[in-house]
Amino acid sequence: MMSDGHTARAELAALLKDLDDATAERNAAIARVSTISAVVSGRVVLAAGESIGLRAAVTLARRLYWDYPQVSVESVATLLGVAESRVARAVGPVSVERRCRACGLSFTWSMPSRHALAPSMCPDCHGEAATEVDQMAGWPKSPQL
Repeated sequence: MMSDGHTARAELAALLKDLDDATAERNAAIARVSTISAVVSGRVVLAAGESIGLRAAVTLARRLYWDYPQVSVESVATLLGVAESRVARAVGPVSVERRCRACGLSFTWSMPSRHALAPSMCPDCHGEAATEVDQMAGWPKSPQL
């Protein structure tokens, strides 16, 4: 008969093997995504040389930019014929649903670029928190416009 300690160790060993297997699968998937995104980037450059039309180019660029962060901004810029610094503006923002860490309500935020940091609080709670910080610091109340 197995002791509880032995059973727990055996269960832990099995779980660690499952974790190792899942980690290996994830690493293989990451490598595959990297390989495919490099191929996609190359094809994007080829597509930029063809006249696919502005609407199709912007639609593809928006999808590549927002859905596939592994595809370089440089490739998206080439597709659109714009500088890398103009890509986020060219593809436009994406709306993101967030849950406010202060009140728990959902709010929508317009994410302007891949690297923008999403707020953790809704506009109402953020405003209240900023007012509290101002008061604690002894700053004068901002004038209402």
